[in-house]
Amino acid sequence: MSTTEIIADAIEVTFGKNSWLPADALKKARTKAAFSEALATPATQIKATDLKNLINQLWEDGVLEIIPPKGNERSYKFRLKAPAAPAPIDALTNENKAADDEKAILKAYSVLRRETQFRHVYLSDIFEKSCVALETIHAWAAGKARKCEFELGQADWSLATKSQRDAAIKINGIHYLTIGTLS
Repeated sequence: MSTTEIIADAIEVTFGKNSWLPADALKKARTKAAFSEALATPATQIKATDLKNLINQLWEDGVLEIIPPKGNERSYKFRLKAPAAPAPIDALTNENKAADDEKAILKAYSVLRRETQFRHVYLSDIFEKSCVALETIHAWAAGKARKCEFELGQADWSLATKSQRDAAIKINGIHYLTIGTLS
């Protein structure tokens, strides 16, 4: 059993699965006792910062949900995530479609980049060449820009054609006509 599973089990046994816990719960004696037992370490050797680091690790591993402090609250809250239900067959089909759409978008981007010799290409051209829904292209472009894998470009709105303007993605009031790799 991994440390993540051991700590998740200790949290569930100590506090239950569904309750939101303030981070201060980590300082309580029964938390240290539960972790002590789960980690086979004396409770006196477990520090609150060690427990916070474990909680952060559980969050990074996707085992916990965390809510940052709001208003006058002083500490974040956390709870165990419910185990994910097996994906229904429709969801698997949608995942395959999403993967196929991304392949079509990337292929269209590559062809257009090669044809134009520019790293930024119009979203409208990707739409025409890939035959993927514009909403899907917008979601893909926004996701890639958010992950800093691609960058969105404004280009010159006054020189853009109607189809290029219609295919633009609008984020925070700014219209982006193109997308391109960072290098």
